[in-house]
Amino acid sequence: VYMDNQIINAGYYSYDKCIEVEDKLKYLRTVRANLLVRTYIKSLLGGLYIKIVDEKRGYANEMIKDNSLTDYSYEATSSMISFFNEDSEIIRGFLIDDNCHKLAHSWIKFKLHGRTYVFDPSLNITVSKENYEGIFLPESFGNVNAKQVKTDLLKTLATGERNDDGWILTNGTNDVNSSFYNANIQIKGEEIGGKILTLSAKYNHK
Repeated sequence: VYMDNQIINAGYYSYDKCIEVEDKLKYLRTVRANLLVRTYIKSLLGGLYIKIVDEKRGYANEMIKDNSLTDYSYEATSSMISFFNEDSEIIRGFLIDDNCHKLAHSWIKFKLHGRTYVFDPSLNITVSKENYEGIFLPESFGNVNAKQVKTDLLKTLATGERNDDGWILTNGTNDVNSSFYNANIQIKGEEIGGKILTLSAKYNHK
C-alpha cells in the first residue's frame, strides 16, 4: 500500500490504531488538500442548505466550517454526494476511536485531476485517499456511487409524498449499499433537466 512519506516520517503509520482522534485530525489538517481542491468542493455544495431539526441551520459550507455535522456523517454524505461527479462514492465503514472501539462512519471518495481524495464533511477534512487511510486505517463495509444516489434523489423529489411544510421523507434503509442507509433525512429541492440546482436537507434526531 502506498503511503505518503510525511505519514511514515510522522510515525503515524502503525498498527497501533488507537491514537487520539483529535491528534489524527490535527495531523490531517497539516496535509489537507490544496486550495484548488477545497474550492472545488465549496463550489459543488453552494446550493445545499441544511437544517438539523430546529437547532442549527445554514448552507452546507458554513455548517462544515462550524463543525456542526459531527454526529451526522450518514446524513451529510447522503445529501452531498449527488453534487459530485457520478463516479464519486460514499464509503461506509469503521474508524477506530481513542479506546480502540470501532466507530461507524461515512465519508466521500472522489477524483480530481487524476488523484483520489477523501472529503469527510462531519470531520471537516479533505485530504488525499492515501493520507486518510494511512491515519484512520478504515474498515469499509458498504458503498454507493453518486450516480445511484442522484437517481434516487431525483425520483424522490418527483414522486415523494410531501408533508404540510413541503418536506419529503427519504426512504432510509438498512442496506449499507443503498442511497440513504441509516440516514433520517427530509428534503426539498429544485432540478432542471436531471441536474439538482438547489437542495434543502433536514436532518432529524437520531
